[in-house]
Amino acid sequence: MTDTKDPKSTPKAIVGTADNMRAVYDRFATHGANAESLGSASEIDSAASRIRNFFVALPKGARVLDVGPGRGDESVMAQALGLEVTGLELSEKMQQLYKRNVPKAATILGDMTAIDDKFAQAFDAVFCSFSFLHLPREKGILALGQFAKVLKPSGKLFLLTLIGEGVGDMNSGRDFLAEAGIESWYFYHWKLEDLIAQLEKLKFQITKQEVFQPIPGRPAAVAIEASFGTRAR
Repeated sequence: MTDTKDPKSTPKAIVGTADNMRAVYDRFATHGANAESLGSASEIDSAASRIRNFFVALPKGARVLDVGPGRGDESVMAQALGLEVTGLELSEKMQQLYKRNVPKAATILGDMTAIDDKFAQAFDAVFCSFSFLHLPREKGILALGQFAKVLKPSGKLFLLTLIGEGVGDMNSGRDFLAEAGIESWYFYHWKLEDLIAQLEKLKFQITKQEVFQPIPGRPAAVAIEASFGTRAR
């Protein structure tokens, strides 16, 4: 007897582009095993200490906006260190997953390129770990402007993203993508000098930047820390 798969159990394939990342993450959230496989930056040894050090340096009770928080691992870390966290999530289904994993956090369903004006100067810190890389350059510039808008004067930014040049994707051999019916992800690799220039135009003062290799054989990443509207010390 030949085993056959129920066609209803096989999701229609999605090709990740700059315009449909909401659909990609909706798909992840509805495939629980794949949502777990997605992982988080804090599981990468070379990133974990940088993230923790950023949170530790913030005063207790500081309001942190976690942009594109995924499962919420970093939000949980921030809460454990006495910070007040709000997750900004593009995908409604990922937001539901985030709420289950981080029930004490506030959440906003929205786009990092167009955050509601009611959150202007509402946060002491913005934390954006890898979700930024799904934006093409033009939208990335918009998002940086939104980060500036929601930060209080002297607020802190932590930005973790890939660097290089141009558009890329991640698809080859990634079982958790295939199992969720996702053919590829959209990534934009910033030139580091361009990213720094865009931040400085918005009156961010860079306090720390570290280039590192999060995964052997894959593009380099940069962890940037900056203060908004203040001189670096």
